[in-house]
Amino acid sequence: MKNSFIFILLFSFYLFVFAQESNVDSYLNLATVFKEYMEYEKAIKMLEGIPEKKRNLEVKKFLGKLYYLKGDELTALEIFKKVRRKDWFVFLYLGLIYEDFKNYKEAIKNYLESLKLRKAAFVLFRLGKIYFLLKDYEKAIDYLSQGLSSDPSIRLFNYYLGKAYLKKGEFKNAYRYFFRTKNFYPKKEVEDNLIFIKSKIPKVYFVKIKKERERKRKSLKLPS
Repeated sequence: MKNSFIFILLFSFYLFVFAQESNVDSYLNLATVFKEYMEYEKAIKMLEGIPEKKRNLEVKKFLGKLYYLKGDELTALEIFKKVRRKDWFVFLYLGLIYEDFKNYKEAIKNYLESLKLRKAAFVLFRLGKIYFLLKDYEKAIDYLSQGLSSDPSIRLFNYYLGKAYLKKGEFKNAYRYFFRTKNFYPKKEVEDNLIFIKSKIPKVYFVKIKKERERKRKSLKLPS
């Protein structure tokens, strides 16, 4: 109820502004309000109200994103392909669309173009996941490792690194990454993998790990 009231207030405000100065920024601002409330159809109609000749790069990118969020990937693809400019955002969405279509060759091509312009952890994750699906575990590990270094907060990097190393039969590395995700999604799968991996590694390895953790714990200096 509260969110609906806030939406009505914001909508009324932007309608007032829109009436005062009907320029491209006004269309974008109002479309942004609709998008935040997942009113993608209304946001699209707002942007499509801008004459074709006045649609700048930001309008085209936003329109493509809205169609993608709405689930109309074909229209989004058509819009992004018409943007004849090197832009990391455009390449990112082209990659997402082609990945949805399972056209991994084109997805990889566009993700790599996006990376050339901006190194984003999300793009590194998408590349790592695609190469994992293609069973190219070396490349999957390469991109996932880069992504983990770039943004350690994305726990799925550890999950897929664990899976990739497990597929390669590198059980110690697989254990290391799965262990980091043992309390997170998908918990049951991770627990089962850890049990399996532990059966493949000599017990002396875990004794060594335990001693190392104990050593680090004792050497930890707490603030006084």
